Amino acid sequence: MNYYLIGIKGSGMSALASILKDLGNNVSGSDVENVYFTDRKLIEKRISIFSFDEENITKDIDIIILGNAFNNNHQEVLRAKELGIEVVRYFDYISELAKKYQSIGISGTNGKTTTTGLINEILEDDEKIILIGDGTGIAGNEPKYFLFEACEYKNTFLNYSPDLGVFTNIEMDHPDFFENIDHVIETYQKYANQCESIIVNLDDENCRKINHKKKYGFGIDNKKANINLLELKLNPEGFSFKLNIDNSVTRTYILPLYGMHMVYNSLAAITVGLKIGKDIDQIIESLTKFNGVSRRFEIEVLDENKNIYLVDDYAHHPSSIKLTLEALKQKYPGYTISCFFQAHTFTRVATFHDQFARELSIADNVYIVDIFGSIREKKDDVDKSIMINDLLKYNIIAKKNIDFIKEIDEKHIIAVLGAGDIDTFLIPQIKKILGE
Repeated sequence: MNYYLIGIKGSGMSALASILKDLGNNVSGSDVENVYFTDRKLIEKRISIFSFDEENITKDIDIIILGNAFNNNHQEVLRAKELGIEVVRYFDYISELAKKYQSIGISGTNGKTTTTGLINEILEDDEKIILIGDGTGIAGNEPKYFLFEACEYKNTFLNYSPDLGVFTNIEMDHPDFFENIDHVIETYQKYANQCESIIVNLDDENCRKINHKKKYGFGIDNKKANINLLELKLNPEGFSFKLNIDNSVTRTYILPLYGMHMVYNSLAAITVGLKIGKDIDQIIESLTKFNGVSRRFEIEVLDENKNIYLVDDYAHHPSSIKLTLEALKQKYPGYTISCFFQAHTFTRVATFHDQFARELSIADNVYIVDIFGSIREKKDDVDKSIMINDLLKYNIIAKKNIDFIKEIDEKHIIAVLGAGDIDTFLIPQIKKILGE
């Protein structure tokens, strides 16, 4: 089959392109000329990428998949209709693909990508198709499971009906779409109703509100959970714990992962592994091999002698910023943390500006770059100054110039946080200033 993907550089679309390629299809697509982190993976798969042009659409294309950010008036879609080529929306295609396998959909305000990546480690290479929000798409030779992220934004996950739905946490987010937290919970409940069974984080207040006749819960010392994590200890080597699995306590395990968010992400992955029949020792061994996913706690050594490290992370919600910075303090006790943050969307800043400032104040130094806005929203009067002013309430004076890093000394962490393009333009600047 010949597939053509419009908006192929999107994280979900690029992952799907890789999956289709692995399944033996011819795959190409189009997008803007800007270089994104997904370009590399598409190039590695030898998938051709074109600029938008109706001339790209030829009669030999069997199916066109349209990214969620594009409408039916796109020039390439109109050309496809003239030629009688089938055009399918991304989420409709994913929905149909998932029905062919035992599907596992990962949802939640935070942790979807990392939890999906952790479950990926548990599954054997040949038995899975996996679609991760960092642009990773893999299809095994004899796939049994279809593992994917199910995003709540604009009710996208209501297009899916997985065999197993996993709920990591539920918070207010996407204020350009959701009215309030009750609206968010209501939407998650609708999604849960479409799942054959669900796994939920019972330590999360809003996850506990989700009802289902086949509900399986995990938590830390939560008496109502089917799986409890016991005797948790966080340290610079990771975290150690025991598990109470249906009233049977395991031996002590250690995972080289950091932060409470990784504790919960790991517990969600362990619960999925047990639910599909994997052995607990095998599950833990698999998770020790987890090397992370793109732009999630990616660590790079900048100066080994001075112990200066750069950490690149997608954190873009106040709670994810808090958890990321706390994880850095766990892994690097006694280090100075300089945080560079780019907020993603003006509506998030308008809604969460004080929460952003509060969590950023965990760092020792804060530098805020201009907001990365969505093409679907208006800027209005919102800019980064509102967060800079809020930081003063938390005794932080935001740095006005990036050159302050010239003065950094030993044992220093440079954290680059945000879901926009901060990694593409700021990290090279930082390295240049430090003489990399």
